[in-house]
Amino acid sequence: MNRIVLIGNGFDLAHGLPTGYVDFINNYWEDFHCHVLNGYAQYLLKHFGVAPIKSYSDNFADLKVINKGSDEITEFTVTDNEQNAFNEWCRFINDYNQVGRFTESLQLTFKNPFWKHISAQASLENWVDIENEYFQSLNRLIYQDKYLGYKSAKELNIDFHSIQNLLIEYLRKIQEEKISDELFNEGINKIIFEPINRQDISKGGEDLFWDDILSQVASLPGGMIEEMNEELIQHPEYELVGQNKGYREIMNNEFDKGHRMEYLQPNRILLLNFNYTNTARKLYVKSDDCPKCELIHIHGELDDKNNPIIFGYGDEMHEDYKKIVNLNNNAYLENIKSIRYLETDNYRRLLGFIDSAPYQIYIMGHSCGNSDRTLLNTLFEHKNCLSIKPYYHRKEDGTDNYIDIVQNISRDFKDMTLMRDRVVNKCYCQPLVTP
Repeated sequence: MNRIVLIGNGFDLAHGLPTGYVDFINNYWEDFHCHVLNGYAQYLLKHFGVAPIKSYSDNFADLKVINKGSDEITEFTVTDNEQNAFNEWCRFINDYNQVGRFTESLQLTFKNPFWKHISAQASLENWVDIENEYFQSLNRLIYQDKYLGYKSAKELNIDFHSIQNLLIEYLRKIQEEKISDELFNEGINKIIFEPINRQDISKGGEDLFWDDILSQVASLPGGMIEEMNEELIQHPEYELVGQNKGYREIMNNEFDKGHRMEYLQPNRILLLNFNYTNTARKLYVKSDDCPKCELIHIHGELDDKNNPIIFGYGDEMHEDYKKIVNLNNNAYLENIKSIRYLETDNYRRLLGFIDSAPYQIYIMGHSCGNSDRTLLNTLFEHKNCLSIKPYYHRKEDGTDNYIDIVQNISRDFKDMTLMRDRVVNKCYCQPLVTP
């Protein structure tokens, strides 16, 4: 039996890496703030209430210092979220423009309307899924002549790719400066390589699980088989049970014995990495130490021209997807993940893995949201999938996101009966890391 470990952004976050979309957006606005107000200017503003502010412009936003009282001044909506850099920047602009002693005002405009949209979303909710927001924006363009200032999918795609390039630059810097061997987590490593827990197996998958175990028993050295047969003969109901059921009793009762663990270990482990960073490869996949462990960067990898970044949407189960296809406009299909998968053999290798033997799925930091819905449905409803086990995030206040993950998983299924059987109950699950 095999194991697939789904690695999402929460995996990097669990290692203390600021790789979330909100981290990325915050970083941009912190840099933007520094371009407008350098350290000396910030000191003057803090201690004397006045500082020289200069205009600044890049590919995403434009700040101008204009005359007081101009009708071009915009007041931004702000929240009480002081941890969000865009929110605090908007608050600063509002406050600055309302101070009577200043003879100038600040005007912030956007060259990239989609960047404005996701910055505002992150500010209001402190969370944003850029790929999902892109898909929603694309859908709006089907029904509206104009959305967020865009008149076509082609225009939206240009700005979307600009954001992708900015994200790659941000993640590349994190990978170069922050990912090191010191981030290795023994608890996570233990989970990845732990033996199979029989309690995790779905009811519908029990026969397939035991058939796989027994096929391994049949290939064991003769001495070990004889030892198991002796235990089987001593079973009180030996004459009433078949060999398969007898072996199952032995496995159930003797689960903790070392020589049983040998064939309860996964035969192969696939780390299916949805991240662009090399955290999993650098920390947990050592080719010499782990010959049975494989890694697929299903969405590409930083600085690998043979495995380019895939940034887009993958929800072909959405009711509007067929409408998008029927538009006969390739601009709407430019960032469909299923099409982009064909640029490499990653998806074909994944299909080969799930077809080869029964497998269980561990979820480490993947939200299982709609942006990967098509691929996840393929994994979750495959006949060889025997269980789906979420490793959830527990917050410092004791709450966790187990139910959030399961709700998202439910959207990836068409067969809800199958979903309820295959998802491992919370009482058998645990946090990925303990705060």
